[in-house]
Amino acid sequence: MLNKMNLKGRIIIFKKDKNTGDLVEVFRTENMIVQTGFDWFVDTLDGLAPTVWSHIAIGTNNTVPNIGQTALLAELAREAFSDTDREPTLWRAEAEFAQGVATGTWGEVGVFNAAAAGTMLNRAVINVTKAIDEAVTVRFELSLSNT
Repeated sequence: MLNKMNLKGRIIIFKKDKNTGDLVEVFRTENMIVQTGFDWFVDTLDGLAPTVWSHIAIGTNNTVPNIGQTALLAELAREAFSDTDREPTLWRAEAEFAQGVATGTWGEVGVFNAAAAGTMLNRAVINVTKAIDEAVTVRFELSLSNT
């Protein structure tokens, strides 16, 4: 019997009302796990201890993702995870982009293992505008399954 593992990432962005904090908009998109992300998993399986994923970064470039990309193309801001969670085949991480942080039009998002530079796990193209008085939560979900 042959098993194939499927590794799939998804980005979910939650925009909240500036006055009430109520959820007003949700944006979802699939993303590409890049080669440096795959390499990280192989290193882990090989007994190496790479630095764990810790940050979500936002950028302004909307060029189509490419497996060879190692960083966002025009990074605007990076925030540490505010929450992580897991289930048997699903891992989630969230970062909060507070009012006044990373305002403008977002074109890309990725997960990293450092506060600056570091290894990039994934990259997705998005089209989200964040006003100066808005707070936004960005969630990354990584699921594993047999295909």
